[in-house]
Amino acid sequence: MKFSWSREAVLLLVISLFILIGGYYYGQKLFVQPAREITDSSSRILANQDELVDQVDALELSEQTLVTELETLNASLPLTNDPSNWLNDVKELADNNNLVVYLFNAVESTGESEINEEIEDVEIQSYQLEVEYESFEELDQFIEDIYIMTQKTDITSISYEAGQELSFKATLFLDTYNQSTGLEE
Repeated sequence: MKFSWSREAVLLLVISLFILIGGYYYGQKLFVQPAREITDSSSRILANQDELVDQVDALELSEQTLVTELETLNASLPLTNDPSNWLNDVKELADNNNLVVYLFNAVESTGESEINEEIEDVEIQSYQLEVEYESFEELDQFIEDIYIMTQKTDITSISYEAGQELSFKATLFLDTYNQSTGLEE
């Protein structure tokens, strides 16, 4: 069987091809491409919204961190000029480390501190503390505990002397600080 192409068949085939190619082209241009652009646009909008939500979450976390740090700073440099809580904390540390407190007096401040240069409106209160202890490790632990107290405390001077019956005495001069005006949120 011999197949022959007639002029009409070729013309019909060419027209059919143009219709198919044109239909595909205009179908892509009129239907598929706008739908793809809408999908891409929606994806970009969702990505931008997700990024904004992440930024808002980071800001809320950052604000919470700042509030926590402010609370910590206000605890380390309290607003109140009343040292009773601090004095109780120092006495409790002495008791925990088997130190006997013999004297705890407020004394005149020994001078300017580095903290005054770093933070404005800071007041210094100085105290003399005399304790008796049985081993150097007890005093050493007490000194470490003083430095890790929440309220900022510096030991400006320590002197040691031998006591009676295998006990020792130490005199410590302590500075603690408080704010005269508060740090606010």
